[in-house]
Amino acid sequence: MPINFIEYFINAPLFSDAVEYCNDVVNDDPYITEYGTMQDQCVANFMGEPKIIGPLIFLFSLVGLLFVIPLMIYLFINFFNK
Repeated sequence: MPINFIEYFINAPLFSDAVEYCNDVVNDDPYITEYGTMQDQCVANFMGEPKIIGPLIFLFSLVGLLFVIPLMIYLFINFFNK
């Protein structure tokens, strides 16, 4: 694990810095993004919100389906052969 990865989590940016960075972003429509306004999304991106959670959930779901479907086929074949 590279040291920059650990240092990134130790030295997390401050919220006040994020607000200052995103001060000029449009803040009109509260339902424009999944976070709320465009400024909310800018703050979330500045703070480094983890974006790996969604793909990990998809990966584990896919692995689960790839395990469950053959298991169900196997159980149906064994059940009907008896």
